[in-house]
Amino acid sequence: MKVISGILNYIKSVLNADSDPINRARMHILFYTMTITSVFTAGLVVAYALNGPLFQLIRSAFICAAMVYGVYKIFASHDYKPAAHIAILLLAMLVWSNIFLIIHAINIVTIQYVLMTITCSFYMLNGRAGMIYSIVVMAPVILHVVLSGTNNIQVSVSSQQASDPVFVTVMMFNFFLLIFINYHFLRAFHFAINLMKESQKDEKLLNEKLKKLFR
Repeated sequence: MKVISGILNYIKSVLNADSDPINRARMHILFYTMTITSVFTAGLVVAYALNGPLFQLIRSAFICAAMVYGVYKIFASHDYKPAAHIAILLLAMLVWSNIFLIIHAINIVTIQYVLMTITCSFYMLNGRAGMIYSIVVMAPVILHVVLSGTNNIQVSVSSQQASDPVFVTVMMFNFFLLIFINYHFLRAFHFAINLMKESQKDEKLLNEKLKKLFR
């Protein structure tokens, strides 16, 4: 129990080391998202190992390993940025490989990956990085539409996809991640605003006291 408690305390100390609540939120989001995703993709590795296809197995194994490495970078560097770049690049890879190597179309899961890439790049990094990654992830979508038209865009879930437990699980997992990322970041954003308001109040009270002292 002491070992587990020590590990949990160490994790908390690293995740909460930054005094900026927004950066702390970034650390928390990346740690929990990458940890959960590594476990989830490990399950996909087992599923694809049993049922195929081989490319999906290789891709899932690569994502799982990269997520574990991203968690390691959080604790090795005590910085969220390396892990953020890893996560966003993996999402971009999923979009490109889905469109041009696996389904040769744009389905709802691919759209989820596009939304997560754009959301994470702006939330986790900055405006410039957000614009660059947004262009990177939108490029295959635009290219596919130009080359193939809009006939291969599948926003709805077909009966075949609905009967595929792996597809449904991935789709629901992606929705969960989108909700988690937006909720946690906006919660931290409002917390930061409240801290700023409290700081302004304290500063105002201090100024008023100083004025009274020097009258």
